[in-house]
Amino acid sequence: MQQHAKKREALAGQLREAGGPVALAKDTSNLFRDRAGGERRRLDVRAFNEVLSIKENFVEAEGMVTYESLLAACLAHGVMPAVVPQLKTITLGGAVAGVGIESSSHRHGLVHDTMLELDVLLGDGRVVAYPRTTSTAISSSALPTPTARSAMRCACGRRPSR
Repeated sequence: MQQHAKKREALAGQLREAGGPVALAKDTSNLFRDRAGGERRRLDVRAFNEVLSIKENFVEAEGMVTYESLLAACLAHGVMPAVVPQLKTITLGGAVAGVGIESSSHRHGLVHDTMLELDVLLGDGRVVAYPRTTSTAISSSALPTPTARSAMRCACGRRPSR
C-alpha cells in the first residue's frame, strides 16, 4: 500500500501542476467514441495496474488493473469479483466509470454496484475516497463527470468461485 500511496500522490501532483485539458495516457482502450480533439496534457496512469489485496469479503485493486489480471489473482484464492466483464482487457476503473454490465449483473448489479469504496482523482488534483453507504452502492451519477475523474483504487465485493 505504501507504493500505491506514492504513485497516487505523484499523479495528483502532476494534475495540480498545470491547467488546461487533460487526458489519460494508457496503452489501450475499449472505448468506442470519436477521439478527435485539441491538445491535452497526458496523465500516465499505466502504473495503477496492481491487485493490492484480497481480503475475506473484498478485493482491493488499482483502477487500471485489467479484469484478466484481477481474475487470475482472485482465482488463486478461490474467489472472483462479483461481476466479471467478458472482455478481458477492460480495466476495473473503466468498468466502474463506464457502467460495466455482464450476465451476472441480474444477480449482483452493475460493476459500480459491487464497489465498497473508491479513491477518485478529481480534476483539481484532490484524491477523494467515496465509501459505500450502508444502504446504497456507489453510483456513477454521484461522482463527478467521467472526464474529470479517474478511479485510482477500488475495493469491490467478491464471491466464491465454483
